[in-house]
Amino acid sequence: MTRIATCEECGRLFPFLARGICGDCLERLERDFRAVRDHLREQPRARIPEVARATGVAEEVIYRFLREGRLEQAAPDDVLACEVCGAAITAGRHCAPCRERLLQGLRDAGAPGAAHGRPGMHSRSRG
Repeated sequence: MTRIATCEECGRLFPFLARGICGDCLERLERDFRAVRDHLREQPRARIPEVARATGVAEEVIYRFLREGRLEQAAPDDVLACEVCGAAITAGRHCAPCRERLLQGLRDAGAPGAAHGRPGMHSRSRG
């Protein structure tokens, strides 16, 4: 039986897709992404408001692409900030130091003896 979901973008019902949006909205987002990407290839130093005006893509959508890591700003601004410490970043959700701390925490959690005494993941040498 096909799972039915409500599109996070338009609110219509659709057969479930992992991204949470219907095929029509996904196609529109991909068109928007290509327009922004192509504009930035021609104008790599363009600011987000300029890109939005030139492409017709809403600033919120452009920031979504930045948060997803699909685009990167030439320089950090005060709008895109690390979700942990608030530092200005060019793409994604975390600055490099916070990302490294988060990754280290995950590595530590997977270490042998961590997390309720469960064995961690490690490589085995074959010999």
